[in-house]
Amino acid sequence: MRIGRVLCFGLLAALPLPRASAAGRCKLVETPPIIVTMRGLRPTLLTEINGVKARFIIDTGASTSVLSAAAAAQYKLPLRNWLAPRSLWGMAIRMEYGSPRAFIQGFGGGEAGAKIATVRHFTYIGIALSNIPFVVGGNTVGSGVVGLLGDNVLRLTDTEYDFKDGFMRLVRPVDCGEQPLTYWAKPGQAVAVDTLRRSSARRPQIIGRGSVDGHRITIMFDSGASVSVLSLAAARRAGITPHSPGVVPAGRSWGIAGDRRVRMWRAPIAAVRIGTETIEHTHLLIADVDDLLPGEGSIDMLAGEDFFLSHHILVAYNQRKLYFTYSGGPVFDLGLPSTEWRRAAGARSGPGTNAAELLRRGLAEAAQNEIHHALRDLERACRLEPRDANCRYALGTVYVRDKQPALALKNFAAALRIRPSDVEAHLARAALRLARKDWPAPAAKAAARAAADRDLEAVARLSAPEAQVRLRLGWLYEAAGQYRSSIRQFKLWMSYHSHDIEMADARDGLADARNNFCYRSAKLDRHLRRALRECRLALHHEPKSVSILDSNGLVNLRLGNLATAIDDYSAALRRNARLATSRYGRGIAELRLGQTRRGNADLAGAEELDRRVAAMFHRMGLDPGPPGGRGAKHLTTARARRRTRSAPR
Repeated sequence: MRIGRVLCFGLLAALPLPRASAAGRCKLVETPPIIVTMRGLRPTLLTEINGVKARFIIDTGASTSVLSAAAAAQYKLPLRNWLAPRSLWGMAIRMEYGSPRAFIQGFGGGEAGAKIATVRHFTYIGIALSNIPFVVGGNTVGSGVVGLLGDNVLRLTDTEYDFKDGFMRLVRPVDCGEQPLTYWAKPGQAVAVDTLRRSSARRPQIIGRGSVDGHRITIMFDSGASVSVLSLAAARRAGITPHSPGVVPAGRSWGIAGDRRVRMWRAPIAAVRIGTETIEHTHLLIADVDDLLPGEGSIDMLAGEDFFLSHHILVAYNQRKLYFTYSGGPVFDLGLPSTEWRRAAGARSGPGTNAAELLRRGLAEAAQNEIHHALRDLERACRLEPRDANCRYALGTVYVRDKQPALALKNFAAALRIRPSDVEAHLARAALRLARKDWPAPAAKAAARAAADRDLEAVARLSAPEAQVRLRLGWLYEAAGQYRSSIRQFKLWMSYHSHDIEMADARDGLADARNNFCYRSAKLDRHLRRALRECRLALHHEPKSVSILDSNGLVNLRLGNLATAIDDYSAALRRNARLATSRYGRGIAELRLGQTRRGNADLAGAEELDRRVAAMFHRMGLDPGPPGGRGAKHLTTARARRRTRSAPR
């Protein structure tokens, strides 16, 4: 707690508080608007770490601010253990082997070990701060951000959140007592209020009350959660289970801490009440947990970024009140078509007065799936500021979502002309070119692939070794068929993100890239020793993978390791008996070992499964017959029968 107080007092002393509005004796002293940029469903704020720009997610659900381990390495921050557990603000402590160990606890009960890094010069909302501690650990956040800004930074005084219009503001009430503080509300506009649970240094989060279908729940207002979610235990109290009518699976999710993936369902809800506001006939995600944040006093629901985007909110800590008004858009389920909620949409914001305001609002609208409104505002913003690379990139991403690739490419190109080092624009343009399937001519496809390769090379050159973008770069290189480059990117990412929840995905990607390199090399009869090594490494990650076993068999067949090739193909066929390539390859190996009966049976069986398999092996120069028998004629019984049937009489 001592850290939070020191930071709070230091910031309040430095904050510019130029504007005050009076209502009787009550005065509200406010900071200028603090610009918030939406990255999808993540509200982000630009800061500086030791003079280098760093973007954080505004996370009202995090008790303290967090940096990822990769970000700490990128900013060259030394790490240390926390040796004074009583001073560790807002985190859990566990005794292991006689010494305290800090760990982060997140969504669904996931845990991750943590250390501490001290930032010597941290710039937040224009104020330079010295020797600010950050917890280091947990999963990489993504979205081009380095960590989370938690309550030890955000909870300096009352805070206003208007993410729909792209800003937040710190507010200091003076002589206001219990007077309502909804100074932004228009005459006649409905104002909702929720009474907050008393907070402490250990539990500083914003926690209120509500109900689901009449059953009381505890709600944490968590801007770091992309969407709102209800615990399965709370849903059951309201009579809702995964087997209830209208409930459908919604995949799995995870939080900042640990490697626990939580099952999710999407459920229709008759009425959700938050404070004095009621949302009727809506949908909520349900998580397969009894408590969303164990240790925080039974949290039944997270009101996530979808709730923040659809409301203008003031957190009045001294009054222990949350004031909010509806701003428009879907409150919870952002995946529904806009027609489902637009009938009940509230008053929209007025026309933007400048490009920056239009850009922020367009990004918020895109996050709420208001694609046509987002396009309108972003196009106007880019016309007002034609040299704004951020605007061009944002407009391009929305054109991608609106399935207008030509306009998207045009705007990505414009962003890169203005700012050639824009990594995100390079990635987006490469991904769009690689995703296209309907090329008018082979030459156009080849030109686009070459251009995509140049974009990927630029990203590899511009990005720090520790950057999260390395994982995405690995997938894109794999999609481009650049398997050696893909392997390098996956390995580089894994070396800095060894404890990240996406490590399993990275291993899968690395195994795929190695398998593809192995198969392509065998197909082209090149780099066979390296191909065999990559296949074996891929099998280390995925020992039961049919496709990797098939590729390994092909390499061994090329190298003349016929008995090993038969073993590889047989292992693949035990897992998938209908894999024609493995059966045909095994048949060739058997014939070359003199096992004529078995070989012919496998060749015939493979062609029954896939008529094209013999032609495919022939194009690779692998025909039935003795080793080196390139182009040797060999007709299986099945092929002979087909030729007889198709011959003219």
